[in-house]
Amino acid sequence: MSSVGPANAVASSNLIWRIVDDEALILDLSTGVYFSLNPVATEVWQGLQAGHSITQITADVATTYGVAEDTVCKDVEHFVDELRQAKLWEGSAPDHEQHA
Repeated sequence: MSSVGPANAVASSNLIWRIVDDEALILDLSTGVYFSLNPVATEVWQGLQAGHSITQITADVATTYGVAEDTVCKDVEHFVDELRQAKLWEGSAPDHEQHA
């Protein structure tokens, strides 16, 4: 996995969010739709909010849960894509090694 800098993306400006019992609750003010993230997705969300790179978030999650970084990276990439599709995350994440 290559090393990359902070993410170049930001949460949509139409969002408010809060952590409740280790889960992120995200409300899209423009649609009224809310999202609830499980604890692992919440860790990824918080890493993105803090400006951490996908590489750093992947390493942190892999270490915390004892899972191979390749597996975590695929899951993180998929989750970030879902955030973009739901319009919860705008812009682009830094380039990093893609996993087949």
